[in-house]
Amino acid sequence: MPAGLVLAVSSSWAGDLAPLSVRTLGGTSLSLPRDLPAPHTLVLLAFRHADQAGLAQWEASLGLSGNRQDWLEIPVVGVSNPIIRSMIVSGMKGKHPSAAERNHLAPLFGDSEAFARAFGTSGTQIAVLVVDREGHVLAHVEGAYEATKAHILNEALIGQ
Repeated sequence: MPAGLVLAVSSSWAGDLAPLSVRTLGGTSLSLPRDLPAPHTLVLLAFRHADQAGLAQWEASLGLSGNRQDWLEIPVVGVSNPIIRSMIVSGMKGKHPSAAERNHLAPLFGDSEAFARAFGTSGTQIAVLVVDREGHVLAHVEGAYEATKAHILNEALIGQ
């Protein structure tokens, strides 16, 4: 199965993450939200190629690295063609050579608007969520990194 292939997406969203399946660039299959890497996980979503610099800012500012286990980056790519999808995955793997990096990156391919709805986001800018393994969205911010947004996320991560 190609990396990032979605097996199921629920059409309803009421403050919870819709169930879906992803594959990290490292090859691990995850059934979200059950298989999130931590009881409270940061989920970084990007919907445009131009969001890469913004994602890098979020990751650097939050101190996210391959050694930290409580985060998952999900670039949503509005491409369904398997050949183009394969090329994109190869390019992502080239930019993320370490296994630790690849295990935190799980691209989704297909209908970007449907995925935005599944995550309860606008789909027009970077979204960062804190989600528990039951799929409850504990915090949700969108846009560029700001210290006040990071504070909201960190409070949700530690359960306050």
